[in-house]
Amino acid sequence: MMRTLPMNIQNPENLIVYQKLLGQMLLYPPNVSGWPNGKSWIDSSTLMLRLQIPQIWSGLRPLEYSPREDDDIDMGMKSRETALNKSFKNPNITIDWTRVEKAFNKKNCEDYLIQNQKSLDMDTVKNFSDNSVKMDVINLMSTPEYQLM
Repeated sequence: MMRTLPMNIQNPENLIVYQKLLGQMLLYPPNVSGWPNGKSWIDSSTLMLRLQIPQIWSGLRPLEYSPREDDDIDMGMKSRETALNKSFKNPNITIDWTRVEKAFNKKNCEDYLIQNQKSLDMDTVKNFSDNSVKMDVINLMSTPEYQLM
């Protein structure tokens, strides 16, 4: 999402909470061989959050998750994790929807955001939209087809 949409992140240091929630702490792979390849790094415990991130970052839904405890990452430093969770603040992400609307003007958003459109039912996506580019983009980015590409 950060590479696709023009956005301003006022508190980028708070994005580490999302890394913890998704189990992908930068420079802390799950084991010595690193992270799994392909789609195998997405599991059922993180997929629901992935599907909600576009709505959370757009301000349509609050972040209602908290990072799970993982002593492998913290190496016995639980007090540090507790301090991180208590001091968590929203990263205050502002998406420039005017630029997004100009970029997708008179275009089908799905042609640019979804690789395999055969598995996506656009009628269902459009049912949850108010026909604005903003809602089309949010709803497309909230589909498994976008998250799993």
